[in-house]
Amino acid sequence: MKVLVLNSSYLPTGVINWKRGLKLLFMDKADIIEPSSYKIRTVNREYIIPNVIKLKTYNNIAYMDYKYCRTNIYKRDRYRCRYCNKSLKTNNSITIDHIIPKSRGGKDTWENTVTSCVECNYKKKDLTPEEAGMKLLPGSLKPTYFINLADINPEWVKYLPVRLAQ
Repeated sequence: MKVLVLNSSYLPTGVINWKRGLKLLFMDKADIIEPSSYKIRTVNREYIIPNVIKLKTYNNIAYMDYKYCRTNIYKRDRYRCRYCNKSLKTNNSITIDHIIPKSRGGKDTWENTVTSCVECNYKKKDLTPEEAGMKLLPGSLKPTYFINLADINPEWVKYLPVRLAQ
């Protein structure tokens, strides 16, 4: 089970395992913001496992510079087609699409590439999404540390920036 960590300003700083979350609580370095339904029982006491904790002191957000590559594009887009929102769990069904086609000067950049299912990529062909009559779902940005939050717990959504919660 994973725990979302917020800094003292309620900004997410990362995700840790539940044991580390309990340790921060025991050391009085964090407070529970959202409890889970899970508990740990000891001989003398019962402890609630947190879903979300807030650090008592400010902790800088550790942004990372992710390498531009196919795998990181898949992670950024959460293995979903950015046109039809279909889940793409197998490598056979997932492709990389250039929003502005390479034949028209489109570059291999975070902002110009998205994951696409084979069907949508075939439908779009060598056109822009507008020309193909397709709507592109939001989110073609260079990822930060949030790429690690690919499997977001629904109870975390209200603490995440809007583009992650979509």
